[in-house]
Amino acid sequence: MSLITSFSKLYDLASRPTFAGMQTENGFFVINEQDAKSSPVPMTQLRVEQNGVIFTAFNFRLVKGMKDITSTRSSMLKDHDCDGIVFASDNTHDSIILAELKSRFSSRHLAEAFEQMVHSYLKLHAMLSMCKGYSIDTVSVHFIAACQCFEDANQRDGVYNFLGKAEVVPNTSFEGKFLRRLIEKHTIDVTLGDVTDLWGMPLNEALANRKLTMSLQVTNNYGDDHVKCII
Repeated sequence: MSLITSFSKLYDLASRPTFAGMQTENGFFVINEQDAKSSPVPMTQLRVEQNGVIFTAFNFRLVKGMKDITSTRSSMLKDHDCDGIVFASDNTHDSIILAELKSRFSSRHLAEAFEQMVHSYLKLHAMLSMCKGYSIDTVSVHFIAACQCFEDANQRDGVYNFLGKAEVVPNTSFEGKFLRRLIEKHTIDVTLGDVTDLWGMPLNEALANRKLTMSLQVTNNYGDDHVKCII
């Protein structure tokens, strides 16, 4: 039994339109920003493509509203959600993609985006741990943040000036530890513990050593309303 099959069978109500649970076999999926109207230059859509992959996509509601196992019992675990959670399978390997869209390029907003995805993944992992066939070591995990590109050279210079200050004391903030590499390389390999150590979270070794990719995707031009990427 595949992971998405056992997940869909156990969490059968997640197939309702409320959660936007849907399967597509044509090698792409689309995630929409849930708060796009708050920006004067909204970047509303992320389209991810990969030939030969079956995607099953859910919206932010899949892990929304789980305070009983997070913020009501922990000051570290947050009841955050992200714009989309997607199961991907090519019949030989399972992957999980978490995505968060931000309308503008902001160091703070991008740090928040990855924090949202981390806490969404922790809640999803708790759900998956009850599913037949789930093994943390055999499922690839990808975090994708998407936003507008730099508006102009002034914004770019301001971001790099901020990063220079944030990097003076290494490993104390997400921006100082990861953001420059994400801007310049777009995709980096990390462990979950590399991120959660910033917040002092004492995760078990299997979770802390969970390898994942973090990706930053930006629009081709400032003002574009979508981003397209190939995984």
